[in-house]
Amino acid sequence: MPDLTGGSLTFAGLATSVAQLHLRDFDDDIAAALGEPTELLSSKLIPEIRASSTWACFAALRRARRRHPVDPLEDLAQRLKEQAARLTDAASLPGTADRLGELGEQIRAVMANRTLRALWDGAGTARRALGGSPRLGARRRRSERPSRLSSSLDDAADAASRIVALAALLAETSRRRERSQRWFDAVKGERESSPAPSPDVSIVVVSYDDPRLVASCATVVGAVPAGATWELLIANNGPPTRELSQCAEADCRVRVVEIGANRGFGEACNIAAERARAEHLVFLNADVFVADGWLATLLDAYISDESIGILGATLVSPDGTVQEAGCYVDAAGHVWQNSRGSSLADLENRRAVRTDHVSAACTLVSRELFGALGGFDFRYFPAYCEDLDLCLKARSAGLAVAYSEALKVLHVEHGGDTSDAKMGSIQAMVARNRVEVIRKWGLAETGEAKKRFDGFDGIAPSTRAAVISGRGVPGVSQRPAVRTRIALRTSIDLAPGDAAGLLRAAVRLAGDDGHVTVVTPAPWSRLRLSALAEPAGFTPGEIEGKVGVLGETEAAGAGRYDAVYDYSDGRLRKVG
Repeated sequence: MPDLTGGSLTFAGLATSVAQLHLRDFDDDIAAALGEPTELLSSKLIPEIRASSTWACFAALRRARRRHPVDPLEDLAQRLKEQAARLTDAASLPGTADRLGELGEQIRAVMANRTLRALWDGAGTARRALGGSPRLGARRRRSERPSRLSSSLDDAADAASRIVALAALLAETSRRRERSQRWFDAVKGERESSPAPSPDVSIVVVSYDDPRLVASCATVVGAVPAGATWELLIANNGPPTRELSQCAEADCRVRVVEIGANRGFGEACNIAAERARAEHLVFLNADVFVADGWLATLLDAYISDESIGILGATLVSPDGTVQEAGCYVDAAGHVWQNSRGSSLADLENRRAVRTDHVSAACTLVSRELFGALGGFDFRYFPAYCEDLDLCLKARSAGLAVAYSEALKVLHVEHGGDTSDAKMGSIQAMVARNRVEVIRKWGLAETGEAKKRFDGFDGIAPSTRAAVISGRGVPGVSQRPAVRTRIALRTSIDLAPGDAAGLLRAAVRLAGDDGHVTVVTPAPWSRLRLSALAEPAGFTPGEIEGKVGVLGETEAAGAGRYDAVYDYSDGRLRKVG
């Protein structure tokens, strides 16, 4: 594991273990990793032996050399299956890892036995190995192919080696799990009865179908000294899970924002950002593992330079090479990662380096600036290119986009899932959303690939404060005194076209001194309402202060409304 900080990495063992297990469901990965060598032994190797004319050799061997009979191969394969089944119980992991290691060594010893090797290499050699037993010659067939059986022996030996290596990995993972559990127990024992003071940074992590991965990310964030105070908001696009609720129970700094529907990456981040309590936001992928002092490094570089709008980290691959040191955008709308595959020694450890674009895998931005820029654009649903769009918005406003060479974080791309189905899905989303980037920003789809797009280079430099004051921040700017609170229930999606009539009805209901809360089955963000204002014939300022949006659960706890309306099928009616 590479040393990313010049000192020891507190997350090194955990990150290595999780990366090697492909960052997917723990039990399923172990079962799959064991399944291949187990299947090889029980379903391929032993039947091949029994079907060959050398089976008589083993019958003789069983009588002549009791130390390495063949029958225990079947026994070993069965015991492997039993140990794999026990892995579903995390408490049995340490002992299971030890037993797997022993089984692998036993299989490897059987495969390495010289007499067995002689038998596989041919009956003539086997006769010499067994002292010239006449039964061997009688049983041998001309059609036998010793090379095929020899290959099977090599496969089995390789399988045994993989089982031994897997056992070592399990043992290391078990130790890391124990440390993580001790940390959770310690935090839970000291848990405050009230929320912590306002943090320096709100960390946003999106969860959809990988709650265990998100939980492990929360564990690492909580266990690693950050150098700054923080809260962690898990924006859950999927159903509620025990893993996520346990994270919040164990640490008062962790909150789960239950969305109740798949809003995609960008909108989930927007929803969580509007519930954040800190002045700064960090968007963090669940497959990113941070090192000591990471937040302080990022925050200090950002605060010290008002011209930086968005600041990212240097991303490092599990093999220890640079994955991304910023990116440049070409004239055809493609994104190219700088320095990918190069050595970390090539970096200069600078606090902030200007670039075109940084990945949202680990990105810091002022909460007010994020709102002023409109957050992540909804047109890039469900994911990909929304972070590129945000960087382009910052640059178009005269702000710099930069990455920190001083902060290096481990990123296992796509959660370690590089299957054809996964990669095909990602490539399709990127291709579709790249077209949206081209349309929005006036790039040429036929532009010259790999030639840097320089459309923002002539824009006058600005500062974060200037951009925030000039654009206003949805949900943050001053609002007039509200005399009437109105709830407007609807089940329609907040999408261009569908939402236009809803917004017009909401503005009419609000009047001059009212405020309308649009109540939807699952929450949306105020940033989305602002983005939909223009298609509905309003400016964002005409919506801000008059119309908000909440999910049903949050609206029920928001206090009493003076009136309740329902909007469906293009009609508005009063229901309470």
